[in-house]
Amino acid sequence: MRKIIFIFALMLFGGFSCSTAVDRFVKYKQSAEAGDAEAQCSLGAMYFMGEGTAVDKKKAFYWYKKSALNGNAAAQCSLWDMYYHGDGVPVNKKRAIYWLEKSAKQGYALSEFNMGVLYYSGKERPVNKKKALYWYKKSAQNGNADAQCFLGDMYLRGDGISADKKKAFYWYKKSAQNGNAEAQCSLGLLYVLGAGVAIDKVKAFFLVRESAKQGYAPAQCSLGMMYFAGDGTAVDKERAFHWYKKSAEAGLPVGQLKLGEMYFFGYGTSVNKNKAAYWIEKSMKNGCDDAKEAWIGYGLSQYR
Repeated sequence: MRKIIFIFALMLFGGFSCSTAVDRFVKYKQSAEAGDAEAQCSLGAMYFMGEGTAVDKKKAFYWYKKSALNGNAAAQCSLWDMYYHGDGVPVNKKRAIYWLEKSAKQGYALSEFNMGVLYYSGKERPVNKKKALYWYKKSAQNGNADAQCFLGDMYLRGDGISADKKKAFYWYKKSAQNGNAEAQCSLGLLYVLGAGVAIDKVKAFFLVRESAKQGYAPAQCSLGMMYFAGDGTAVDKERAFHWYKKSAEAGLPVGQLKLGEMYFFGYGTSVNKNKAAYWIEKSMKNGCDDAKEAWIGYGLSQYR
């Protein structure tokens, strides 16, 4: 997951109050050359993003490394990203992990999260769910919304730890409050099912809607289902159609199936068997078993 843009926040909320990006660049450069580690990191970010200056990945790397050697955890995380992805510097996974570990050990939440990802996925490290959990917890406790959501997933599924729906609810809620779209959707599902919390379909609806507005395709499809069935809100087939279409266009197979069925039956839109066939066939090709049954059951081959 590419998170280097996160470092750019340092420029927006750093110690300099300047009217333009060029002004900020000049100020950061002066301080960076004087040895200020935070300014060195911010200057690296400006070169990386092309803010106040032309994009120059080599100079970005130079200043990130200066800052990292001076102990700046954010710069160390940025070096990890550049080395790992070969962005402005040749790929070097060993150096990438070296800097990631240094940053994580300083308590930098994003690096702690990425350490968790490495141990969970088995990338550059053998799979170790215990260590993944350790790093996810540290990152989550330091406020990283992605780590909080991953913890919710692990507790919900009992993945590397004993299943605990109340703890899943706790971490999904933390992550959702921090704006994580996946967590908002998952938290909404817990409210629908009454898993780790009392059933509350109205709260579920609002959470799923917030997630859908952020472009999270599973939430868009779920919101379509809620509007279609009247779960937590009034029945509204036109809005159901709207959200199914959003999820279908985002590539979600079940959303494509649902959109096809809306076209087939004329729910929230005019009947259009050709479009029904198009979307259900797309869903079927994307691996949705229910779409295969619908294709046969609705006799859609004649419309293609």
